[in-house]
Amino acid sequence: MYTLLHNHKRLHFLAMPRTASKSTRTALQKMGAVTYGSHHTTDAYAEVVKSGDIVVTTVRNHWDWFTSFWCLNGCPGKFDNWVREVCRDSPWIKRNPDCTRCELFWKYVPLANHIMRYESIEQDLTSVMTMNGFPKPVFEPWLANKRHYTSFYTSAMVEYIRNLFGSEINDLGYTFT
Repeated sequence: MYTLLHNHKRLHFLAMPRTASKSTRTALQKMGAVTYGSHHTTDAYAEVVKSGDIVVTTVRNHWDWFTSFWCLNGCPGKFDNWVREVCRDSPWIKRNPDCTRCELFWKYVPLANHIMRYESIEQDLTSVMTMNGFPKPVFEPWLANKRHYTSFYTSAMVEYIRNLFGSEINDLGYTFT
């Protein structure tokens, strides 16, 4: 978790993997943000975040998140098999008892009062910060995955992700496009 103090206002960033969290962290650290705990934890949340603070986190299209995570891990094995394994075993995924419904962004979205989208992270963070009297953040140039996420999926895998994460996908307004 990263905290930025400006004119007696506090902005906290909860870093979710594969959502431009390192780019966001770097932009905030250049402005003087302080780190609490490790990059993807909220260990210090209860003791650091106070009423009225600004808390932001980032979400990403679920299908795109899986391709990015797969590429980060060196593209191990067949994509379809890997996705099924991650859905079953990853600590980042919350499953209901029979593993028929899952949530990817369950850990941080309920804690945040501003949800940013990976697809528009620079504009979203700039908007939240300027609306709350913070200076505009400066992001380093970064390269997105050159291959569009839709090219990784069979129609069966599109439906697999849609069925598992359907509620969350609908709530966040994502589609497979």
